[in-house]
Amino acid sequence: METSEGLRHNQSVTGPLEVTIRYIDTDPVSPRDVELIATDAEGVELQLVIWKKHGVTVDWDVGRTYAITGGRAKRYTAASGPELRIHSNADFAIE
Repeated sequence: METSEGLRHNQSVTGPLEVTIRYIDTDPVSPRDVELIATDAEGVELQLVIWKKHGVTVDWDVGRTYAITGGRAKRYTAASGPELRIHSNADFAIE
């Protein structure tokens, strides 16, 4: 099981990375489809950015835990919000 702490900037998420959803934004700035705030198994907060072009169709629920594989980790130390953001890509999948 992967943890968010071990993910480096611009690294692929080999996973699975378990995340529990805390907040869902279903109306983010286009071309984003959904933005989610979540915590990993260690309680570290992160953001998931799901892009429309990747066709990810998941019924996201607050409080539910999902296992993620694929995606690209990005670290933003000077930005507002969580430092770690995982962006969907062609390999992004939810278990």
